[in-house]
Amino acid sequence: MFTEFHCSSCGAKLITRCIFCNNQEIVKQAFTDEFSPKKILPFKKSKEEFLSILQSNFRNNKYIANELKYNPIINDIKGLYVPFFFSNYDLRVFAQGICQDDLLDSTPMRKVFKIDFEEKALVSIDASSNLDDSLMESLKPFNYNELVDFNPAYLAGFQAELPSESVQIVDSRIDNWINSYCYKSVKKLLPLKYQIEGNHAYDYDRTTEFECVLLPVWFVNIFHNNDKYTFLVNGQTGKVLGDFPESKQSKKKENVLKLLAIVSPIVGVTLFSISTLLFELDKENAIALIMMMVSPMFLFMIFVIPLVAFLLLSAIRKEKKSSQGIKHLYDIPKLT
Repeated sequence: MFTEFHCSSCGAKLITRCIFCNNQEIVKQAFTDEFSPKKILPFKKSKEEFLSILQSNFRNNKYIANELKYNPIINDIKGLYVPFFFSNYDLRVFAQGICQDDLLDSTPMRKVFKIDFEEKALVSIDASSNLDDSLMESLKPFNYNELVDFNPAYLAGFQAELPSESVQIVDSRIDNWINSYCYKSVKKLLPLKYQIEGNHAYDYDRTTEFECVLLPVWFVNIFHNNDKYTFLVNGQTGKVLGDFPESKQSKKKENVLKLLAIVSPIVGVTLFSISTLLFELDKENAIALIMMMVSPMFLFMIFVIPLVAFLLLSAIRKEKKSSQGIKHLYDIPKLT
């Protein structure tokens, strides 16, 4: 039997001071055996290593504000053990139907498929209602081979949250995610790009009971222009995750591309219409002739420039999102 601390300010269940609102008025309650952690993954990255990783990440990020690259105002550094529910599953997947490659516009290739396979999977789902599920998933992967039996001694110098999600809620999330995982697995096995018709059947059995496991995460608050930004670092691998203030240069570049995407086709259509009208009114007019000669440039402004600007904007946003480390795909590691 352990001792649970319940933050009276925001409701998070903790073993020490509340990491979410920094409230120190905590109330002791019973820490039931049902939610006692069975395993723990000890921190491998020290506070000094964590700060070095974070600052290196800032310096190498071309989108982040320059002030954070060289002189970040760092506050509230905390190491937190986050609760996860672990369980093993036997997955059975059956799918059949018709798929086709949608890239072949003129003569789409269609193929009948049938897929039937089984596999074992270890599913780990965060059991904290105070932390965003997608953020916790984005911190993965952890090396679960380094898990050890829980011992309170590992908590020395760190904080730990207790499970605040019910098993029923976690079970429901696992059901949705396994179905999504199985569907993606089927698509990976298809020789063509998109499946357009077919029957799917996903079935699974949980072969072990839920087990509470504590995983290490560093949290830090950084202030910029009176705004607070929170960053997370995987306490085992050093993977950095967080939203950051964007640099002025990056914002200007995006604004210029947006302006080009909007203004270029408007100017192009206007000039093309004027040149066409002048040429129809007076085909001998020198200005009309010149404008008709450069009319391909107007078409370039109408179609090509907006398309290039849109593609560049998409690439920048994708790279920025990648640099934040946030993803929304849930990886389910296979058992070996």
